[in-house]
Amino acid sequence: MTIWLFLWGVLSAGLVFFTVWTLIILFQQKKAWRQFAKKHKLRYRNSALMNSPQVNGMYKGYAVGIFTSEHETERGGTSRKLTAIEVEMDSRMPIEGAIGSGGMVSIVQSLGYSDEFKPDYDFWSTEYLIRAQDRRVLDKYLDKDRAKALVDLMKRKNTWVIFIFKGADTVLRIDTPNPFDNLDNLTQTIDDMVEIARLLELRKCESGNLTSVKMRKEASIHVDVDDDDLAFIGLELEDYEGTIQPDIYKDEGSVELDDPVVAEEGKPAAVEKKPAAKKPSAKKKPAAKSVKAKTNKTK
Repeated sequence: MTIWLFLWGVLSAGLVFFTVWTLIILFQQKKAWRQFAKKHKLRYRNSALMNSPQVNGMYKGYAVGIFTSEHETERGGTSRKLTAIEVEMDSRMPIEGAIGSGGMVSIVQSLGYSDEFKPDYDFWSTEYLIRAQDRRVLDKYLDKDRAKALVDLMKRKNTWVIFIFKGADTVLRIDTPNPFDNLDNLTQTIDDMVEIARLLELRKCESGNLTSVKMRKEASIHVDVDDDDLAFIGLELEDYEGTIQPDIYKDEGSVELDDPVVAEEGKPAAVEKKPAAKKPSAKKKPAAKSVKAKTNKTK
């Protein structure tokens, strides 16, 4: 009985200590985030006493957001709360794609982009994933300086990174268990992300160059269609083995029939000629009667 009371006391003390420690970290976090928002004239919102706050607004020319994100664990059924920091960039990439590390790799995989790209740099790890609509555009865009800046951010302890460009949105984001309960640490992290975002921005005339790479790929696409495919879509290639029929020249005085009759397939109908001295009859005679008349005259 004494042992069970002792274990119960230890568990209770541990639970109380964990709760107190969590509250202390939470209040320090709120204080640091509030100071950062006030110093740089950003919006600060504290939704609930036991929840982390939110900060967003313009910082050094970029739209910045600080908030708490939730990620499902690998086992499923439970979620993990992390601190997320986003920096929205001004550039609009000519293609869609994403670069991710850590827990963001699964998110990049879920986006469904077909082309996977791996930069040919020694410092690039196979644990990072790049997928996009056109790997050739990324090969031209992701130079050594940009790749090195992303890797330096990805190598930070317990930091997941995703750089996503989709439509009108180009975002650099990190998720980390770090609560950023220290103002200096929070400020330094956001400053580093802003500097990386500036490096990732498209340079002058670069958008046009990348677009031309994309257009060259689209122009080089060749589609092979066989007869079965044409039949499926309602088209049919004509298999014509006959010869081209020569033009028929009419002699002077010949009468052109309104509706020539084709006697045999592939041969033009014979045109009956009448002497120029005789008046052409208004009524056409069948071909069979004409043949009979000529036979009688011969007899």
